[in-house]
Amino acid sequence: MDDNSLAPSLAPSSHPLPDSITQLYKIFHPTDLSPASDVAFAHALKLGLLARGELRIMHVDPDLPQTDWSALPRVREALERWGALPQGSSQEDVVRLGLHIEKILAYHEDPTRSLEQHLRHHPADLLVLATHQPDVLARLFSKPVAEPLARHTRIPALFIPDGSAGFVRTLDGQTNVEAIVIPIGQSPPPQTAIDAAVQLAKILNAPSVTFTLLHIGSAEELPALTLVEHPGWIWQTSVSSGDVVEAITSESESADLIVMGTEGPHGFLDALLGSTTEQVLREVRCPLLVVAAGEEADAPAI
Repeated sequence: MDDNSLAPSLAPSSHPLPDSITQLYKIFHPTDLSPASDVAFAHALKLGLLARGELRIMHVDPDLPQTDWSALPRVREALERWGALPQGSSQEDVVRLGLHIEKILAYHEDPTRSLEQHLRHHPADLLVLATHQPDVLARLFSKPVAEPLARHTRIPALFIPDGSAGFVRTLDGQTNVEAIVIPIGQSPPPQTAIDAAVQLAKILNAPSVTFTLLHIGSAEELPALTLVEHPGWIWQTSVSSGDVVEAITSESESADLIVMGTEGPHGFLDALLGSTTEQVLREVRCPLLVVAAGEEADAPAI
């Protein structure tokens, strides 16, 4: 049985949104130059633009150089198409937007290892990836990853499924986030995911959002949560029974975004391997934002 009403214990508070929402972000986008990566690039660029942050775009060729700089995503071309820059803009115009861009072209027989090494020395605040990249997902998010990298990547990661248009239109850069699903339970602690969903909605200037707190189990097991009251935002709960992954996948069919927490003893990367989060990642067709949860985790910067 499903209960889609707002439980009294989950009523939004009147507290204002936290100031940390406006902080700058370091966004890292690995690309293989495919159409799926183009969609992920649009999301990385839009978030970097709205946050007035830094965007690092990295492509790694195995063995021999096969790619030149002109093949990397064209930032100014996209910003001009979106109307954020005038036609014929310069690099100085991009800087005046408050956006710092760095493009990295590397050659390595093991592309994933190259990405790992880069992140180890240049930590990011947000990863934006297209999920069609099996080598990246299988190896970047796996237990053999070095412990320093696992510590550095205990950060939010936004996955854009292959074939999904996501919530940022590549044509004009317009955003559309009206329905966000947040699976909740006792473990991992859900507050971090809720806070991340609120932050992202604020960054995107989403005027009307329905946040659905999805709980698989009994209503009596609903955890205590802190929600934020904001004009145009609606909080509702959906309580059901059955398989967790199936329930999340079903709910995601009408969602623009899923936000999930994950936890593990060796950091965020290890937590993803074999977890419910990874199973959901294989099934859903809308973007998935994953944040490290747990009492020891700092509030995510997204």
